Amino acid sequence: MKLKTWLLAGASVLASTAHACAMPTTLGSLVISTLMTVGLGSLLPAASAAYIGAQTLILAASVASTVANFIGGRAPTAKPEALKQTTRGQEGPGRYATGRVLLAAKIGFGNTSGYNIHRLLLHCFGEMDGAEEYFYDGRPITVEADGQVSSPPFAKPGGSNLYIRTKVGDGTETSFPQLQTDFPTKWTADHRVRGIAQSLLTFINPGTGDDRFATLLTGGVKEASILSRQGKFYDPRDASTRWTLNGPLQIAHWWARLPGWQTSMLDLSDIGDRADDADVNVTTLTGTAPRSQLSGGWEGPLTTDIVLDMLESAGMEVVPSAEKFTLRWLEDNPTSELTYYDRHIIDRVFQSGPEGAKRPNICKLHYFSPERRYEMAEIDLTNAPWAKVQGEIDKYGEQEFPVKLPFCCDASQAQRIARRLFWMARADFGTVKTTFAGIAAWGKRTITVEVPDVGSGYGSIFVKCRKGPIRVNDEEGTCEIPVTIIPAELQTPWNAATMEVPAPPVLEAFEYESTLNKPAAPSIGAVVQLSDLSYQTRSKFTGVTGGVTAEASYRTYSGGLPNLPLGMTEYQGITANTWFAWVVGDARSKADFRVRFFDADDETSYFSDWHSEDPLAVDNTAPSAPQVTVTPTGSPTNGADIDAYFTDLHAVKLVIEHNYDGGGWTGTTYDNEIPEVLRSISIGPFINGSSPPVTKAVQIRVTAYTSDGTAGAQFTDSVSIPSTGGP
Repeated sequence: MKLKTWLLAGASVLASTAHACAMPTTLGSLVISTLMTVGLGSLLPAASAAYIGAQTLILAASVASTVANFIGGRAPTAKPEALKQTTRGQEGPGRYATGRVLLAAKIGFGNTSGYNIHRLLLHCFGEMDGAEEYFYDGRPITVEADGQVSSPPFAKPGGSNLYIRTKVGDGTETSFPQLQTDFPTKWTADHRVRGIAQSLLTFINPGTGDDRFATLLTGGVKEASILSRQGKFYDPRDASTRWTLNGPLQIAHWWARLPGWQTSMLDLSDIGDRADDADVNVTTLTGTAPRSQLSGGWEGPLTTDIVLDMLESAGMEVVPSAEKFTLRWLEDNPTSELTYYDRHIIDRVFQSGPEGAKRPNICKLHYFSPERRYEMAEIDLTNAPWAKVQGEIDKYGEQEFPVKLPFCCDASQAQRIARRLFWMARADFGTVKTTFAGIAAWGKRTITVEVPDVGSGYGSIFVKCRKGPIRVNDEEGTCEIPVTIIPAELQTPWNAATMEVPAPPVLEAFEYESTLNKPAAPSIGAVVQLSDLSYQTRSKFTGVTGGVTAEASYRTYSGGLPNLPLGMTEYQGITANTWFAWVVGDARSKADFRVRFFDADDETSYFSDWHSEDPLAVDNTAPSAPQVTVTPTGSPTNGADIDAYFTDLHAVKLVIEHNYDGGGWTGTTYDNEIPEVLRSISIGPFINGSSPPVTKAVQIRVTAYTSDGTAGAQFTDSVSIPSTGGP
C-alpha cells in the first residue's frame, strides 16, 4: 500500500486521544454565538475624524465573517511565506503554523475611538508557545510585558503611542478589555475569538498638532508581525507536551490529525526512538546542528499533502510497525535487509535512469530559511560538487531537478536531503522476478540483488536497491519486485566540509535609511542584588558615531527557550563612547543582551548581535579601584572637591571618605549605585585654633563594594589643605 494511500485511508474525522496534545477542543466554539448573531452592519467600522487616512481603514465587513472564514477556509496553499502577509477584511482560508515562524495576520476588526486606533490581528490557529520578537513596519521593536512598545520613536514619558497585546490561542482567551471600553455597543465579554493566536494593536494618535505626528503616522498604521514559537507537541519519551523543532514529533502531531487517523494508530514508542535520532547533533559546515528540525506553515485545512511535505522536509517515510505505523529515516545508503541470490531469481530487467536529454543534471534547492526571514529561499549550489553533472550539462543543456522543502528550516539538513532526492531521480531502476522467495521482502525497504556474469572474471556483482511494493502472481508462483539501484554517489558518506555550501546570507530586518553603523554586541552583562534584596540586571556596550539615543534590550530563558526581549533604561557613561543599561528584575541563570542606536532624526541602526551570559549569576569578586579626581577649592585654598565613580558592572555601592589630620574618618555612602555615574562631595574649610593657618594633611579613600559587601581595591590620596585658622 502506498504512503499516500495509507495517509488517505479512512473517512472519519480524527478523535484525538487524551495524551496526544490535541488541537484545542474549543475550536468548535471559536465563533461565539453572540459574535455571529450581531448584524453585519453594526460591526462596520465608523469613520472617525481622528482616523489616519482612508487607506488605513480596515475593510472587514465584520469580525464574525472574518473569523468564520479564518476557520472555514477551503483550499490550502503550499507557500509558507503567506503567513507573513497581512490581509484586511479578506475572505480566505485560516492559517496554521508549526515550529518557529514569522507571523503576520488577518485583520479581524478595526475601528477608531477618539485617539485610539485598534486592530485585532488573527495570526493563526493556536497554540502559540511564545513570542520571541515583535516587528512593526518590518523593524524589530521591544514590547514590554504590558504590551507597551518601548522602542523609539513610539516611547514617550509615562507610556507609548503603540501597544501590542497578544493572546496565545490556547482556548482560554477572554475578550480584550480595551475593545470593550472603546466599543461598548459592539464588543462584549463574549467576543473572545478562542483558539486563535491573536494580537490587539492599539495606536494612540498624538494628533496633527503634535510634532511627533508626521514621524509616527505618515502613511497610516503599519503592519505588525511576530516571530513565534508555534505549537505544542506530545513527546512519548517522557509523556510531556511542549514546543520543539524535533521533526518526528511534529510529524506525529499533524499526522494523527488527518481525517481517518488517530494517535492510537501510531507506534509512539518507536517514534520516540526516532525523536532521539533527530535530536543528535550532526556535523555541519559551520559546526553542529540537530539532525532533523521542522518549521513552517500553510493556509487552509490540514491535508495529506501537507504531511507528505513534512515527511520529505524531515527526510523520513511512513512504514508499518506490527499493527500500527511508524517513521523511518530515508538514508542515503541504508543497510541491506535481505539478499537475493541468482538461485532465487527468475529474471531481471534493469534499465538506465531517464534518458540523457531528460535526465536531471542540476539540482535547485529551496527551503524554509530563517536566514531570509522565514521565507522559501534558494541555496546557491554552484559550488556543491554533488549538485550538477557537468558532462551532461555540456552535452544536453541544463535539466533542472527542483527540490522544495517547505518545512525544512536548516540549510545543512536541506542539502543532505536534496542530494539523496537528486541522485535517486537519476538512478537506474527495474524489476526483479523471483520465486515465492520474493515474499520474504515483504515489509523490507532495502535489498541486495545478485547479478551474475558481469563482474571481474565473469563473476557476480551485488547491487543494493530500494524496493517498491511486491506483486505476487499465485498462478505462476512468482513475485515481481520493482527496485531502484542506489547510486554509487550516495554510497559515499556525506561530508559537510566538502559537500555542503553556506546558507543564504542573513537578511537584516529592514534596510534603514540611517547611516549609523551596526553596534558591536554588548561586551558584558551582570546581575546584582540591591540593599532592599531586589535584583538589577545590567549591560555595558559601546556607542556608534552619530548615535544620540540608545535602545538596549535583554531576554531571559524558560525551559531552555528565549523569552520575549524586554527594554532597559539606557545612559551614557563617563568614559568616552561607553554606554550602560539597567532594569529592575532578576535575570539569573542565562540572559542575552543587545543594543541599537538612533540618530538625531530618529533613524536607527540595526540591532547588534546578541551577547549571551550563561550562567548569569551575582558576581561578588572584588571590584577594581574607583576613578577619583581631587580638586583643591577656595582662594586661598581651604578645601577640596572629590569626584568619584566606579566602572565595574557588578559593583553596587560607593563610599567616599576623608580624614583630616588623623581626626577620624568621615564620609558619604551611596547605595544601589550604577556604574560610571559621578558622585561628588566637598570637604573643608577646616578650622583649627592656630593663627596663622596651619597646613595639614587630609587623607582620602574611595571604595566600591559588591552585592554581599565585598570591598574592592581602594583609591587613596593625600592632599595638603591649610586650615582657616582662628578660634
